[in-house]
Amino acid sequence: MASNTHVFDFLWDALNTELALPPVNVFEKQNEYVCLFELAGYDKNDISLELKNNILKVQGTNNYLKPYDTDKCLRKEAVSKTFKREFKLPKDSDLDSISSTMENGILKVIINKITAAQPEIKNIPIL
Repeated sequence: MASNTHVFDFLWDALNTELALPPVNVFEKQNEYVCLFELAGYDKNDISLELKNNILKVQGTNNYLKPYDTDKCLRKEAVSKTFKREFKLPKDSDLDSISSTMENGILKVIINKITAAQPEIKNIPIL
């Protein structure tokens, strides 16, 4: 009986393309937006954040297999991956106060909101 493992290998290869995009969750809080990217296997030095024309670009390449490039590979299911995600930021984003941290494979990007100036209340005397 012939083995069907080649079908599973094909499906695995199709799912693990270099174009796979990491998932992101975006939350709106009272004073900020929070973006959480799942980037297991990426080091913070593999990630870049860029802001241009109100577009936040997040991109990265994970090269954790690079030290093994010269070794004979018996089976390779994990591959180096490259991704690029772009997000148009809301109009109330404070573009000068974007910050990010990376911990346990989660990239957290915080975008503060511009605080709307409260209108000045001026009492007008009645004459």
